Amino acid sequence: MARSQHLCETPEQSEHVNRIGVTAPNLSGAFGGPGIFADWVPSDAALWTERPHPARIADLLLGGKDHFRADRAAVERLTTVEPALPLAARARRQFVERAMRYVAGKVQGLLVVGAGLPTAPPIHELVQLKEPQGRVVYVDDDPIVLAHLRARTACPVAPGHLRKPEALLAAPEVRRMLAPGRPVAVLLEVELELIEDAADPQGLVTKLVEALPSGSFLLLSHATADFAPQVWDQLIDVYDSFRIRVHPRSWVEVAGFLDGLELEPPGLELVSRWRPAPGASYELSEAAISRYGVIGRKA
Repeated sequence: MARSQHLCETPEQSEHVNRIGVTAPNLSGAFGGPGIFADWVPSDAALWTERPHPARIADLLLGGKDHFRADRAAVERLTTVEPALPLAARARRQFVERAMRYVAGKVQGLLVVGAGLPTAPPIHELVQLKEPQGRVVYVDDDPIVLAHLRARTACPVAPGHLRKPEALLAAPEVRRMLAPGRPVAVLLEVELELIEDAADPQGLVTKLVEALPSGSFLLLSHATADFAPQVWDQLIDVYDSFRIRVHPRSWVEVAGFLDGLELEPPGLELVSRWRPAPGASYELSEAAISRYGVIGRKA
């Protein structure tokens, strides 16, 4: 497949070729999932397929195909507690799409931290709507997620995690993106809610933002229990049973991540209320949405 002028493109998914140059074996259907996960399975497949995985749960809630039996069982349990979770996941992704379009003409690149599995539309395509040569770097610490990103986009992909901001910023792919010194955007879509208070998530965000050029943007969404504390108590118990730790936070706690940044209008809001598309209406209640969204700008 010929390269376009874009620094990030989507190859033909039928190839399923990773960036090491090895065509993955065709194991479609072997693990009960119809998606690309069945075409790329690591040697310790049981570790990846027999227990729910946060990235695959998120993909399934968005209607994706990259999941296994354990993930489907997990989503069934979660949606028994809150049936609106798939619609809330879509509201979150729609916020990300609107936020990316908002900053696309103002930045020369995007750093996606905790990238997760590729979705449609790919985030890098949103950047390229207004900035055809925009540089996009995906960062994740999960080997199976990294394999998917490398197989399904031509974007630079860097192993890393917000828990180790110094190492993340030292990755060659990230250094190259930041080197010109022009504004960039950093997306934290779900990463922060997977980090416990004891790890000082606010300090981690501060270290990341300090390394960004002036004029850069932090795009953030975060789960909250402000509107449905009892439901979230149950959801946390279900996630805990999968050994997935989720930490919803209050409006005040989420606002703390934006200390020192200028908030773009309308500030920190429910994702459904953050610059909704003209004529858009959400049938979900505040309790069903239970997620804040915001963009902060570094002066």
